Amino acid sequence: MSSLPPTSPVKGHTRTSSTDERRVSVPRRRTKGPLDLGDPPFKDHPPPTPPAAAAISPPTSPTVPKQQMSSGLFDMHPPTISRDFSYLLHPQNFHPLPQHTIPAAFRTSAHQPTASTSLHTLLSTGHFRAAAITAANQLTNSTSPTPLTAEEIFKLWYIRLSSLMLIGSTSTAAQEIKVFSDLGSNFYRDSRGGHLVPWGLRVLAVRLQAIGVSDWRRSIALYYELAREARSEILKREAKPDSPEHNAEEIALWRGRLRDLGIRVASALVEMGDLAAASRHLEGLRVSADDHELKAVLCLLYVRIGNLAAAKQALPAACGEDVHERILCALILMGEAKWAEAAAAWKEISDTKTIGEGGDMASNNLAVCLLYMGDLKEARGVLESLIDSGTSFTGLTFNLSTIYELCSDNSKMLKASLAERVAAQGKEMTSASFKM
Repeated sequence: MSSLPPTSPVKGHTRTSSTDERRVSVPRRRTKGPLDLGDPPFKDHPPPTPPAAAAISPPTSPTVPKQQMSSGLFDMHPPTISRDFSYLLHPQNFHPLPQHTIPAAFRTSAHQPTASTSLHTLLSTGHFRAAAITAANQLTNSTSPTPLTAEEIFKLWYIRLSSLMLIGSTSTAAQEIKVFSDLGSNFYRDSRGGHLVPWGLRVLAVRLQAIGVSDWRRSIALYYELAREARSEILKREAKPDSPEHNAEEIALWRGRLRDLGIRVASALVEMGDLAAASRHLEGLRVSADDHELKAVLCLLYVRIGNLAAAKQALPAACGEDVHERILCALILMGEAKWAEAAAAWKEISDTKTIGEGGDMASNNLAVCLLYMGDLKEARGVLESLIDSGTSFTGLTFNLSTIYELCSDNSKMLKASLAERVAAQGKEMTSASFKM
């Protein structure tokens, strides 16, 4: 038996290294993550077993008659058991929306919708504040004339939360989503393990819950949980090519959801401020040659980081006829401060008749280039011509308000007049859109 070598006595405590020098460092092998988009993804991995449903009670609430749940928005699993969702209908779940965030021109406009305007009309015309209020009213008045089904409850909640985010009240939405508690619990699953809550609402809840607790790492973990489920649905359908579940459209739907989750993880990393990790994450998603959208997202991220060389590599050597590639090339020119070249590129894009609403975006960016070139008069003319044609969106009104501040001492009145012109179009915006 060998003995340990003698050590020299020292005073006090000593600290020894826990590293075993005999260990050999092995390079890490490439592994497949849950957001990878292989074809097929994880063919060699069996799908995880869905959790069994348990009889879990919802938060304390008055008892209402239980109803048979119908399949939710985009839900692949029709429920086979009933749940009591009455706790989602309490008036105290919803916060009042302040009036001071809306310019006076919108509060008094004759073009504003009435209380009887349908939700569909409110959403299609961009009246998201009114849509959020209407959705809350329908949820709290669910017993008249007939009780709401689970599908209707979740649909109205989705409209409420998404509308709040569109009007800049994301913090309010983050408070209201807390009533759902843990959407991963078995209470929200049917007897076969299928989720009762629509996919869109579950994805939206991940971001809002992360904002509510100021923890973006939580959102990334939950996105990966959803990715695990999406991957399981894909494998389950591909494993039985002769079964009715092997539906090409459903497989494509779940693949699209998996891809969307990968982009959302990158978005969460951006909101954490870790842009480098976001770019590495997107690079590892195996961008295919025909996945133009994912390549565009990666290119935009490179532009934001300031890595213009990498942004150019994400695009073809020369921008061709594809309008999306031309838009990205124009953005890269702006990132390089080549304002004259970028302005010419945006002018060419805005004159293209086949891009529809993209022309308004191109004209808006053209005005930004003219602003940086010092041509305030021409930039103002471009933006005001868009307003005159009936076009208005937050980026446009914000940029025009900025130009009013730069070229006039009476910018407050000019911005108030701009708000009245937009209100006359029957649209709705917040004070922040006009820098008020």
